[in-house]
Amino acid sequence: MATRVFFFNRLNDGVTAADYEQWVVDVDYPYARSLPSILSYEVTPNSGALDGFGAQLDYDYLEVIDVTSMEEYGADLADAADFFADWSSYVDQSRSAAVFGGIIE
Repeated sequence: MATRVFFFNRLNDGVTAADYEQWVVDVDYPYARSLPSILSYEVTPNSGALDGFGAQLDYDYLEVIDVTSMEEYGADLADAADFFADWSSYVDQSRSAAVFGGIIE
């Protein structure tokens, strides 16, 4: 069963949306989409909450990643220290969250 991973990202103070989005297009998408365990990957800005569905969530971007399995995804990322160092220059890990679960088919 494929697994879906969600990253709820807050940008670091001083990082602009334009800079982050350019990095996503130039660096993040090509790298992530080259990994064999990633079936699909998209980043979406948080533009607001729907009326009637509560308060604005406290994140700037949502990453949605479909992976073959968490084990294969983890193995693909085992040697990604340089990538994650670059990523963390944009994303505030202390104010972000990640969750995953199987896809109901």
